[in-house]
Amino acid sequence: SAAWQNARSAREALSAEIWECLNSTHNSMPARVAAARDFGPAPFFSYVRDRAASVAGYVEASMSRDTSYDALVLGRSLERVDMTARMLAARIGSERASEGWTSTLRACSAHDAYLRTYQQGVDEPRVVEFLLVDRLFPRSAFYALRTGERALARHAADPGGSGDPGDPLTVLASLGGLEIAALVGYLVAGAARGVPVVIDGVIAASAAVVATALVPDVGGYLVAGHRSSEPGASVALAHLGLQPLLDLELRLGEGTGACLALPILQAAAKILREMATFASAGVSDSK
Repeated sequence: SAAWQNARSAREALSAEIWECLNSTHNSMPARVAAARDFGPAPFFSYVRDRAASVAGYVEASMSRDTSYDALVLGRSLERVDMTARMLAARIGSERASEGWTSTLRACSAHDAYLRTYQQGVDEPRVVEFLLVDRLFPRSAFYALRTGERALARHAADPGGSGDPGDPLTVLASLGGLEIAALVGYLVAGAARGVPVVIDGVIAASAAVVATALVPDVGGYLVAGHRSSEPGASVALAHLGLQPLLDLELRLGEGTGACLALPILQAAAKILREMATFASAGVSDSK
């Protein structure tokens, strides 16, 4: 699977225990999937949850508290905020009563913690409050965001960086991969030569945010080919002040949105350059 390949490529950053857990899970997955087809999904989901908990335990117990660990903590925190918010959004407004909210708590592994906190039955306003702003439960949105902020702060304090979390290069060094850094250079160079660049997807949009922070004039040479269905893409485009040419909820990769937008840009350029005006065509206002 893609997740296993990603872990394999980062093997040197993982402890032996983490790798063995991931590898054994990967190897057992075909048999587990086959069993799920025969006996239903419940045992399969329980297995996935248990293995995920095992990996999390090995991470806490065996990884050095370096930049790799902080990156993992940041990603895990963002995932928790995202999934908790999605489950709340799916439940709010539902016609089901307390049993539906009990299911939501169990899906977040929060049922026991909720009962210990409130010491009474499940109530919709309290569940929402608990999953959003509880300061002690690790899957609450508040706790996860605070954990992610601390991971970012450790990156900013790294001796190899500038120490300024508002500095674009510090953010790029802390959070960006090689591909984003290369795209930043590409966008800045394109603007320097007066060449417009069509950006496509959340990765390119992220690079554009850094590029415009470094050189604000870059923004004048950017064209948003489309709006990706990834939430981060909309946030980046709003920050850049760009209106996408297409909004088709694409998530295809390989620059598909930019390729679809290119004929529109070419048509617009030809209209400006080649289309006759009323004056050049000899058309008077009276006609």
